[in-house]
Amino acid sequence: MNVDAWFPLAVASRELEVSAEARAAMLADLAPSVAQAAAQRRPGVAWTGDVNEAGGLHRRPAFAWLCGEIAREARAFAAVLGCEVERLRFSYLQTWAVLCGPGEAVASHTHRGASLSAVYYLQVPEGAGGELVFECLSQPNWLGRGFGERGSPLGATSNAFNQREVSYRPREGRLLLFPAQAPHAVRAYEGEELRISITFDLGITPAEGGAAEGDPFLEG
Repeated sequence: MNVDAWFPLAVASRELEVSAEARAAMLADLAPSVAQAAAQRRPGVAWTGDVNEAGGLHRRPAFAWLCGEIAREARAFAAVLGCEVERLRFSYLQTWAVLCGPGEAVASHTHRGASLSAVYYLQVPEGAGGELVFECLSQPNWLGRGFGERGSPLGATSNAFNQREVSYRPREGRLLLFPAQAPHAVRAYEGEELRISITFDLGITPAEGGAAEGDPFLEG
């Protein structure tokens, strides 16, 4: 019997090599956000710049190197998905830092209004947890209650056909790209020191149509 697997979720990953100078510049730029996060801590909830009026990192010189890397990777990822990238224009919609302290997490969500999202792990101290989790909500192969769940006869063998979620462990220098509408969450981080990641939301429009006025274009 031949069984085909259709409709996969694509997540791209790459380990980036950053110079000590570029990394130090990004961390220095985020120092005010780190101070703000310390003053606004909520138990169990990571601090995110998008809801604390601390976005727009793509407009800051300290992040120019990272923006250049994402420019290339975003186009390459879109091409793998079958897009004719020469006829498309990519633009930054919003960028922000996510600061995770001990026991903090980010609830499941999507990035409405964006086409493509990226996460870059700038500072990842030693410590378990904090995985980025992608959830499969549609379950097209659903056979009944308990399907794909551990301990259930309908989920006894985990595979690509019954998978309910997939997770990526944070690693310093790792870049992840994924469709912005994919439901995802961040599990509770169990390290002792602050973990810092940068999130990018990108818009994709026909090249002749352009992007919203004032949104910088991706170069490269």
